[in-house]
Amino acid sequence: LAFCNSKTGIIESMYVVNTAYGLTYCRQPGIRQGEYVTIVATGYAPDGSVTGVTEFTLVDGPSRIVDRWTRWSLKSLGHVSRVSFNVKGNIRNDYGFCYPAYFAFDDVRVILD
Repeated sequence: LAFCNSKTGIIESMYVVNTAYGLTYCRQPGIRQGEYVTIVATGYAPDGSVTGVTEFTLVDGPSRIVDRWTRWSLKSLGHVSRVSFNVKGNIRNDYGFCYPAYFAFDDVRVILD
């Protein structure tokens, strides 16, 4: 996400959820205890410096799989001109990370400077 014309703002929150493909993976072959998937958001100032990092867990073992829209506060990133997202986790096979490396988001609430 990025603001136009070098504007900055605070991203108050957004709603996130696993996608249908991710939820299907959670059911077949299934998630084991200790496996996790996390979204990492990194905020950047106009000069490219990092303003903050925050994480949201999409999967935390078989008992916590986000399957409903859930609010994620991004206020801790501070005043940003852009935010990048990365998906990380420890669900692997012989080829590396094997969980879908994307998520759905909606209702991004922003306070522009």
